[in-house]
Amino acid sequence: MKSLTAPDERVLNTYDTIEGWPTGSVPGPAPFFPVAVPRQRVSSPIPDDEPQGWAAVARVQRIIGDLREIRTISQLVAATPAAVCRLGFDRAMVSRVDESSWVVEKFHSTSDPVWAAEINAVAATASLRLAPTLFETDMIRRRAPVLVLKAQDNDRVNQDLANVTMSRSYVAAPIMPDGQVIGFLHADRYDQGVDVSAADLQTLAYFTDQFGQLVARTLLLERLDSLGSSVSQLTEALNGTVADCRQAPIAMSPSGVGSSSGLTSPLAAFSSSFRAPGPASPDTVLTSRELEVLRHMAAGDTNSRIASRLVISEGTVKSHVKHILRKLGAANRAEAVCRWLQKSQATVA
Repeated sequence: MKSLTAPDERVLNTYDTIEGWPTGSVPGPAPFFPVAVPRQRVSSPIPDDEPQGWAAVARVQRIIGDLREIRTISQLVAATPAAVCRLGFDRAMVSRVDESSWVVEKFHSTSDPVWAAEINAVAATASLRLAPTLFETDMIRRRAPVLVLKAQDNDRVNQDLANVTMSRSYVAAPIMPDGQVIGFLHADRYDQGVDVSAADLQTLAYFTDQFGQLVARTLLLERLDSLGSSVSQLTEALNGTVADCRQAPIAMSPSGVGSSSGLTSPLAAFSSSFRAPGPASPDTVLTSRELEVLRHMAAGDTNSRIASRLVISEGTVKSHVKHILRKLGAANRAEAVCRWLQKSQATVA
């Protein structure tokens, strides 16, 4: 096992001041690849002469590969703690940053699911404020993993979690899909009755780096799936509108509204299908201004262009769009337009 290089020692000494290690000492065996330098990603982690390290990297890549099959963030979060335990840990926890607090999403134990459920219940009600002295706050500031010893006696550990988990030591790493810390992974070796080591720190750091990229990928896939579904619904609605337009008979307009020849043209019929239900319609849920905004959304106008056309601020447009999405129960603009068109069709029919 190779000895630490000078840069490695400097990093470890930085952690010494955080965790109370004796200067220059590292618990457990020497790490099998360099300690993650703060504000840098863990890449090319293993020297050629470290078979143990290569085995760890292969294990991380295999687990990440399994998680790639998941296509939603909620499912990914639920599966991650158990995946972390496949790295050799007994217990693992995933949490997210929520402004000035951090929220535990799931705690997993390989040996005691009942205790894990109790920990999850306590974590759901615990006050996990990101106080300046906490290790989690330090991870956000440094964007680097930490190894914590004597966790039960350390005032930089959240006491509510320390009491319920009874963890003696643990490693933790920040989740950073785009360089910004959005959450943490924690892990320990409680059942084995041993402290976590520097090698554990490096393993979790490398896994978390890969996991951050996976979070970004999964979020993109989830958004694309949602957008694809909305586009499909919108296309179906538009196809139905066009079909109705083609099949509609050409008749004299009693009010004289229509073409110059007095006939209602297919184009006019098609345009009329885009009109929202009037105020007297039982399906009406939008204000007149929101309907104006929605018509421009259906025409493909941006918020800036809508603001210009309606002579209002872009912030007001955004507020109207938000209300429209909420009232129509839509996840995005395309879905809102689709639902409105479907309701308009039903009213016209």
